[in-house]
Amino acid sequence: IVRLRVVHSSGAVALSSPASMQKLTLNPGIQTVGVSVVRAPVFAGTISSINGSTLLLNDDASLTAAIDADARYYLEVRAGKYAGQRFDVHTVADSPLTLDLTASHNTLAASPSDLVGASIVVRPHLTLSSAFDPDRLQAGLTPTAADQVLFFESGGYVTYWLFNGGRDESLRGWLRVGDGADTSRANPILAPGTGVMVKVLSGSRTWA
Repeated sequence: IVRLRVVHSSGAVALSSPASMQKLTLNPGIQTVGVSVVRAPVFAGTISSINGSTLLLNDDASLTAAIDADARYYLEVRAGKYAGQRFDVHTVADSPLTLDLTASHNTLAASPSDLVGASIVVRPHLTLSSAFDPDRLQAGLTPTAADQVLFFESGGYVTYWLFNGGRDESLRGWLRVGDGADTSRANPILAPGTGVMVKVLSGSRTWA
């Protein structure tokens, strides 16, 4: 994690936002992986009012311009007694913003009414495909012929394997074992603090 600090001869000081990088090396075999960084926010502002799962933001900024319709997002509280608490975003407009209060990734079961005035950011979720680029790992036609990522859910492991697309390379992507060949559904969220097991068939791979 780095942060640029510039000191002018007048004594004025300017600081950049923190930036981080995680170097990940995957070796043949099975290993645990924990992704310890989060994605950069697409929006920062404050909350002016709350009505259940609906939040009004008092910053005159457009959220929709920064939103990717295919991505999933969460709201993170930046300051105060709720600093660090997270809520999945259900829908995004300029304002209001609607939370998904049933999401398993939330750190609180409800949005506290005294969040009004809190400083928040909206971040894209890290997902299986964004953390483990399908183009960087070994794909195959069957689970045993491909690299795998295992999530621990409900007391057991759920396995995702890298499908090579068969005759259609555009279908290359992660599949959940037991599901059909619809890679659009096989992109689970890696919430902050999530660890997974990765099974690499051959060759070491390193990226940041």
